[in-house]
Amino acid sequence: MQQQTEVQVLVQDLTMSEKSRVLQENTLECLELVDEILKDVTDYNFLIIHQIYHYMKQIPKFGVLGQDSNKISETMYNTFKDAYEWSNKANSSSQIVTTYTRDHIFAMKDLTIKTWNWVREEDELTKSI
Repeated sequence: MQQQTEVQVLVQDLTMSEKSRVLQENTLECLELVDEILKDVTDYNFLIIHQIYHYMKQIPKFGVLGQDSNKISETMYNTFKDAYEWSNKANSSSQIVTTYTRDHIFAMKDLTIKTWNWVREEDELTKSI
């Protein structure tokens, strides 16, 4: 407690420019500490943690976000989560890629068939006119 009052007395004796410099140094020190903790402790396997890391830098730059949603990234992540659940958990990476690729191929085939049907219908409409 006595140290804190001594620090307060020292800060009170400083000029405004010195106080500003001390504040800047403290802020930079805090940011470096946060960066160090995030880099050492956090592995970016969690998308939400990775987003928070970027928000920390973006909020001072652009202001607070009114609305934010990680719905799109979570939806994409769920595809991989489901693929992992369907795997036998042994060598799951290749099984996840295979499942994701197969699902993507089926989705592309569906889009191709829909496009062909649409083109055929358009062609029939133009012939009848």
